[in-house]
Amino acid sequence: MAKNIGKFLNNTARTIRGATSVANSAKRAGKTVQNMAGKKKADEKDGEKAKDDASWVCACGTTSTSKFCGECDKERPSKTICSCGWERPPENSSMKFCGECGAKFE
Repeated sequence: MAKNIGKFLNNTARTIRGATSVANSAKRAGKTVQNMAGKKKADEKDGEKAKDDASWVCACGTTSTSKFCGECDKERPSKTICSCGWERPPENSSMKFCGECGAKFE
């Protein structure tokens, strides 16, 4: 009878170790999936930002991705960023003061 109890305990211990191993593997797989999902979201944001940076709307109303407008040949407006970090919208290139802190653009 003691032999049977010993075998039972050994089998139970193996089962518990196996279940723990499976649970740990599932946990690691879950973290990997979460990391991949987070990376995908970051990549999508980077892609959207690149798209936003790539295209611009000219004063004539044409959307362009090159340095010059294909309709009127105007040059793409340069970005102006204030010391506070606010970016002046390219369509408002005549603005003389920051819309966030009021500092004068140089």
